[in-house]
Amino acid sequence: MKYILLTALSAMALSFSAHAADRECEYDKAPSLPDGSSASYEEMVEAQGEVQEYIKQSEFFIGCLKQKETQLGEDITEEQKAKIVSAYNHVVDEMKATSEQYNAQIKAFKQQ
Repeated sequence: MKYILLTALSAMALSFSAHAADRECEYDKAPSLPDGSSASYEEMVEAQGEVQEYIKQSEFFIGCLKQKETQLGEDITEEQKAKIVSAYNHVVDEMKATSEQYNAQIKAFKQQ
């Protein structure tokens, strides 16, 4: 009986930790960028700050994912692993796209 209860409690704890991982590892979506061909200097400076903050938050999110994967250790399920890898890949792709878009808008701004 104790073994069954302990097993049930362990399963519940793992379930809660998986949900906690989802809650704790949250990130902001990429910022909207101004049109560099018509944006003011102030708008571009503001966008730069937003992009830098977004990258910083995304790096924190990636670190959180790695920490959650480490915490789950050998008990990690294939589903949990797939969710972590998918979230990681999505954020890295979004960071790259945001940086490329921002650089394109800077280039357009400089051509004004």
